[in-house]
Amino acid sequence: MIPYFTLEYINLGPVKIFVWGLFQAFAFLLAWYFANRLAKEKKINTDHILNLVLLSLIGGFVGGRIFYLIQYHNEFKNFWDIFKVWEGGMVFYGGLILAFILDLIYIFKQKLNFWKVVDVISLAMSFGLFVGRIGCFLIHDHLGIVMKNVRFFGINMGNGVVRHETAMYESLLCLLFFVIFWLLRKKIKTDGVIFASFLIWYSFFRFLIIDMFRNFDVRYFNLTISQWISILVAVIGLIILIKLKLKNNKKNMNEERSGKSSAMFMPLAIVIAGAIIAGAIIFSNKGNDVGNEVKGEAKQVVNTNEEAVVDVSTDDDPIKGDKNAKITIVEFSDFECPFCEKAEPTLKKILDTYSGKVKLVYRDFPLAMHKDAQKAAEASQCANDQGKYWEYHDKLYANQKALTVADLKKYAGDLKLDTVKFNQCLDSNKFADEVKKDLADGEAVGVDGTPAFFINGRKIVGAQPFEAFKQIIDEELKSL
Repeated sequence: MIPYFTLEYINLGPVKIFVWGLFQAFAFLLAWYFANRLAKEKKINTDHILNLVLLSLIGGFVGGRIFYLIQYHNEFKNFWDIFKVWEGGMVFYGGLILAFILDLIYIFKQKLNFWKVVDVISLAMSFGLFVGRIGCFLIHDHLGIVMKNVRFFGINMGNGVVRHETAMYESLLCLLFFVIFWLLRKKIKTDGVIFASFLIWYSFFRFLIIDMFRNFDVRYFNLTISQWISILVAVIGLIILIKLKLKNNKKNMNEERSGKSSAMFMPLAIVIAGAIIAGAIIFSNKGNDVGNEVKGEAKQVVNTNEEAVVDVSTDDDPIKGDKNAKITIVEFSDFECPFCEKAEPTLKKILDTYSGKVKLVYRDFPLAMHKDAQKAAEASQCANDQGKYWEYHDKLYANQKALTVADLKKYAGDLKLDTVKFNQCLDSNKFADEVKKDLADGEAVGVDGTPAFFINGRKIVGAQPFEAFKQIIDEELKSL
């Protein structure tokens, strides 16, 4: 198994180089290199390739951000947050769509051979994706669900928990596509086949492996937006292959028997072979759970089981909202968990919308994979001792990447707490057992990841949109 690690940045003296961005830069440069080589083989002016790469870069960046804004608009607290791209937030298909539109406009405006150009772009892009996803793997921003049958390629999170790493899967599958079609490119005589094959290959594996094993916060009819787009892209790819075959047959019926047609449909055979790989990986997730105390950032799917109503203790933990409210939301959360931070704007909207009707109880559930989460939870209780729990809570979520003990003490000073008292509290581990009790209580009611919520005992998992909470709250209010 692969031990869990993160490599977010490299310090070169006073300069901090972010690893993810570095690999994205490598990805574009290497894709450009291979696109130039392919363009020369197909007698395409390499100046056009440079222009297309630049357009793809712009489209990928802007489109990815726009789609993220559309899909996760509740995360943005103000207008300027839209431009804080260094805090993360891009959607691959959004970038792909806008990049393709810009490239398409350029291709037709310059009267280039469409099929030749998109063959070049798609094959070069597959190598770029291979490199770019290595950057995602190194920072583990696409950790997947828990592996039920442990395999050697799983990410060992500790405490007996092993997870899928979907960025690694995507990277290796794109490399496999590149190697296969790089070797076959001169045997495939029909322009457009590589492009169509890439559409089918990528969307097939994106749907079946990558998105199936990833954590998401929004699903429609049990599928993510990316999975629905994958279906559309795969259908487009198949239509293109069929049309190319029909067009080829009209030119020369004999070419079908001589092998040209079989070369066109070689990609389908490759995809079928790839399905065997997909089946092997999917099979690794069947079977019994790895232990009964699975901990990790929660799979973002609403639990709507009517019978799954449990009695959840609120202990003596901090309450936000009217203490006499009829609806109680108990949240089990982790200050270092990015999905927990994503849920914050939604929780604020709930309390504003249902003022006097809903109260929120925050309980700590620090994950083993987050080295600073336990101490951050203790620090929040130390702040609670001085009557500033929620101010400190907000401060921690606003600074998730800086939660060392030194940082925690600094935030106490920023909020005008008695720092001597606070530091003594934190250094003495005064609330260590309190935090562990929260964790044990969460496990007792089936919490296995963060964030997890119980609305009058009804469980909802993940950074769900406001509507998911609203549905349950309205049902509970009607039943009173």
